[in-house]
Amino acid sequence: GSATIFPDHVAYFDPATRVAMDTEPPDEVMEIYGGLKDIRDPQEQLDVFMRSMSMMPVSIKGKVDVALDTQIADQKFVIESIPSLQSELVDLRPHVDLDKVGLFGMSIGGSAAVLTCSEDTRCGAAVNLDGFHPAQALVEIPVPLLALHRSDNLLLNANFERAQTDAYLVEIAGSTHFNYFDFTIISPLLKKMGILGPIDGEEMVGISRDFITTFFDTHLKGEDSPLLEGREEHESQHVTLQHR
Repeated sequence: GSATIFPDHVAYFDPATRVAMDTEPPDEVMEIYGGLKDIRDPQEQLDVFMRSMSMMPVSIKGKVDVALDTQIADQKFVIESIPSLQSELVDLRPHVDLDKVGLFGMSIGGSAAVLTCSEDTRCGAAVNLDGFHPAQALVEIPVPLLALHRSDNLLLNANFERAQTDAYLVEIAGSTHFNYFDFTIISPLLKKMGILGPIDGEEMVGISRDFITTFFDTHLKGEDSPLLEGREEHESQHVTLQHR
């Protein structure tokens, strides 16, 4: 299993949580969730999604909820730890500005970024890479939001419509959930197995890099943003951008 190596110990990913995340939901849940693609109204999408989640077995949802809460706590801990690190590591001080904090994450980490930035006033911008935990859709995020997502992750519409300030949806055609982290460039076998979508891995990385960098430069550094404002089109034909 996966683990994080610290100087004094190793923190292993909870095996039971991994099993819960890899377990296929019941057929009745998947049937309801599959119908989301035919619903265009964001609130109706959210209502139907929440109904499907209410039918999710506790053995699955409970473990995933704990993992989400843990990631939120980890993100807040890192922000809180930076001042002490700056005092200990003098060379770090000029490179860290706590007035310009942005968070990003993939999958449940993306959902955590949305929720942390909804609760923690030290966060100034959030990026969600195809996260879809139901808790994220219930908040009205008060900071700029960028969401990169596959075509069938409709839950992000709720965040987009409820956002209190600038929000961007970047749909990437030809991607699956696993294209949003390193799998996208690890092996062509993953594409043949259907784990990855048909989009080229390097192109996927380029799209993610371009939009994430531009988003943070715009909303944390105040730089001009022709890409996000629609004054410049991205070179990839796989990208569809919405902004409100």
